[in-house]
Amino acid sequence: MKYPAVTIALFTALAAGPAAFANTSQEAGKPGDTVKLSPKVQVVDRDWDFFQGLPCTRLSGVEPQSEREQALLERRRQQCLQQYRSFAPRSVTR
Repeated sequence: MKYPAVTIALFTALAAGPAAFANTSQEAGKPGDTVKLSPKVQVVDRDWDFFQGLPCTRLSGVEPQSEREQALLERRRQQCLQQYRSFAPRSVTR
């Protein structure tokens, strides 16, 4: 008889008892202590691929979350500016 992996894992956890779920880290202190977790937002920097894929018209709506992202956003803005300049009419001097 075949059992799904989830069923086997659940059975194993129940067979081990509450000791399998005990927190053994140094932060917990004594067994039975409550460990309070704080909901911290972890910011993950977007990479160059993200900024390179953005259309030039959407760059104004992007807010950088770090100095690295600010630099990447500025680099992308310069690329868009170069594209604009390449198609913009140049002044003709006579």
